[in-house]
Amino acid sequence: MAGFGYGSWLAPSVAACALGAAGVLYGVLWARPAGNAAMAANTREQAAGAEAFLREVVRFLLPAGAVVFVLVAWQLGPGSGGAFAVGALLAALAAATGARAATQTGSRVAQAARELGGPKARSTAHAGAAVSGVAVAALALLGASVTHLVLSSPGSAQELAGFALGTACVALLTRAGGVLAKAADRAADLLVRLGEPLWAPGGADPAAGLSLTGEIAADTAAAGADLFDSAAGALVAAAIVGAAGLSVPGGARPALAAFPFLLAALGLLASLAACAVLLVAPGVAGPRSVRLVSVLPVVTLVVGSFGLAALLGLPPAAAVAAALGAAVSPALGAATSYYASRRRASRFAESAQLGSADIVLAGLAAGLEGAVASVVLLGLALLAATSAAGLYGAAVCAVGLVSCAGLAGSLAAFAPIASLARRIAAAAALGSDVREMAEALHGEGVIHAARRRGFAAGAAALSGVALFCGYLVLAGLGSVDLGHPRTLIGLLIGAALPFLIAATALNGVGEVAFELVAQGRRLAREAGTGGDWTRRWAGEASRAAVGRTGLPSLTALGVPLALGMGLGAEALGGALAGAIASGTLLSFLLADAGDVWRGGRRWIESGALGGEGSLAHRAAIVGDAVGEPLKDAAGPAVQVFLKALAAASLAAAPLLPHL
Repeated sequence: MAGFGYGSWLAPSVAACALGAAGVLYGVLWARPAGNAAMAANTREQAAGAEAFLREVVRFLLPAGAVVFVLVAWQLGPGSGGAFAVGALLAALAAATGARAATQTGSRVAQAARELGGPKARSTAHAGAAVSGVAVAALALLGASVTHLVLSSPGSAQELAGFALGTACVALLTRAGGVLAKAADRAADLLVRLGEPLWAPGGADPAAGLSLTGEIAADTAAAGADLFDSAAGALVAAAIVGAAGLSVPGGARPALAAFPFLLAALGLLASLAACAVLLVAPGVAGPRSVRLVSVLPVVTLVVGSFGLAALLGLPPAAAVAAALGAAVSPALGAATSYYASRRRASRFAESAQLGSADIVLAGLAAGLEGAVASVVLLGLALLAATSAAGLYGAAVCAVGLVSCAGLAGSLAAFAPIASLARRIAAAAALGSDVREMAEALHGEGVIHAARRRGFAAGAAALSGVALFCGYLVLAGLGSVDLGHPRTLIGLLIGAALPFLIAATALNGVGEVAFELVAQGRRLAREAGTGGDWTRRWAGEASRAAVGRTGLPSLTALGVPLALGMGLGAEALGGALAGAIASGTLLSFLLADAGDVWRGGRRWIESGALGGEGSLAHRAAIVGDAVGEPLKDAAGPAVQVFLKALAAASLAAAPLLPHL
C-alpha cells in the first residue's frame, strides 16, 4: 500500500496551503490592537493558564507515550512506531494552536467592539476561530496523507494504525480540559457558598479566571484534538479498507485509497471558503447566517464527491456514500442545537415551576429523546452507505462527515473566544455598550457550541464505525457473529465501558473541585496580600485534572489487548460494536440534556417565569448545575474513548488469535 498513486501529493499540498492561509490570518489578527494595559494583563493571565494546561498534558504524555511507542515499534515495526509519534505530535500541535489563537483573540474582540462596533468584533472573533478550525483540519489531512505516502510499506496498513493510535492518546489526555472547566465552576460556587471567595491582588477573581481557563482548554485544545482525532481516524480507516479492495467492484485499489484523502482536501477548501464568507460579511454573520454558510462545505462535498469518483474511475456508489456523510452533518447540528434554542427552552422551562426534581426529569427525558433522533439520522446514513458500497461505504461516509471539520472547528472555537471577550470587557470596565456586544457574541457562541457538540458526537460515532471496519479488514474477519458466546460476552463488556468512562469523568469533576478549593486556600494564604499565585493555581489545577485521565487511557489501550488475546478477535469485534452503539447513544443523551438545561436557565434569566431570583430560576440553576458536567465533561470523554478503543483495536488486530 505504498502511496495512493492518483495525484499523490495533491491532498498534502492542499493541507499545507490551508496551514499557510491560517498562518497569514493569524498574522493579520496579531496586528490588530489588543487594547489597554488591563486588557493585556487579562490576556496574559489566560494565556498562562492555557499554557499551564498544555504543559501538564505534555508532562503526562511524554513518559506514557514513550512506553506505547516502544511497544508499538517492537510489535508492529519501526514504521508504525514512527507513525505513532507523528500522530501524537501533530495532535498536540493542533491542540496548542487552538488554545493560542483563542487566548490572543479575546482582547482583540473586546477592543474591536470598543472602537468599531459589533460587526467588527464578530468578524475578529470569527478570524481567531478560523485559525483554530482550519489548522486542526489541515494538520489532520497533512499528517494522515503524508504518513500514507511516506511510511506505508507494500501490503501493510500498520503504519496508518499507529498514526491513529498516536492521535487518540493525545485526545484522551486533552479531554481533561472538560473536567478542569467544570471543576473550576464547582470550586468557585463552593467558595461563594462558604462565604470565603478568593481575591488576587488588584481585585480579580482567580476562580472565575480559572473557570475560563478550563473553558479555553475544553473548547479549543481538547475540542481541537478531538476533531483532529475524528478526521485522522476516518481517513486512516477508509484508506485501509479501500486498499483492501472490498465491497466496491470495478474500483482500483489505489483509487479507492486515494478517494478519502482527496475528498478531505475538497472539504478543507470548502471550509476555507465558508470561513472567508464569515470574515468579509460580519454584519450578517449571526447564528442564522452561520447556519446558511455551514451548508457551503456540504453542497461542495455532495457535488464534488461525484466528480472525484469519476476522475478516479470509481463507481458512483463510492460518491453516494461520501455524499451521505456530508449531508448528515448539518442535520446533526440542527438536531442538537434545537435543544439549545429559545423555542425549545421556552417550553422546557415550564417544568421549572414545579421544582428542581421536575426540571431534572424533564432534562433527562429531552436527552433520551434527542439521542434517539440523532442516532436514527446516523443509522439511516450508514444503512444507505453500506448498501451502496459495503464496509468501504461506511468508512467513506465517515470521511464525508469529518471533511467539514474545518468549519466545525472554527465554530467550536468561537464560544470560548466570545467568553474571554466578555470577561475582558467586564474586567477592564469598557462600558455598558461594549459589554452588551460581548454578551451578544457570547449568546451566539452558546448556539455554535451546541452545534459543535452534535457534530463532534456524530464525527466520533462515524469515525469509530470506520475504524471498526478497518479492524475487520486487518483482523481478517468478514463479519462478527453476535450469536457466538464469546462475541456476545465481548458485546456486553463493550456496551458497559462508555458508562464507566462517563462515571469516571463525573466523579473527576467533584474530586478535582474539592482539590481546587484546598489549593486555592493554600496558595492565597501563602501569597498573603501580594504576589501572583493565580498562575500557580492554574498549573496545579491542570495537573489534578489531567491526572484523572489515567483510568480511561488504560482502559482504552488495555482492553483491546486483554480481551482480544483472551477471547479472540471476534470477541473484541463484538466489544467494539457494543461500545460504539451504547457510547453513541450516551454521548448524544449527555449533550442534548445539558443543552436543554442550559437553555432553560437562560430563558428564565431573560425575564420569563418571574426571571432571576424566582422559584423557577432556582430550579433551573439546579438543572444547569447537573447538565454542565454532563455535556462538557462526560459526553466528550465518552466520544474520545470510543475512538481510542477502536484505534487501539485496529493497531492490535494482526496480533490477535481467532479462537
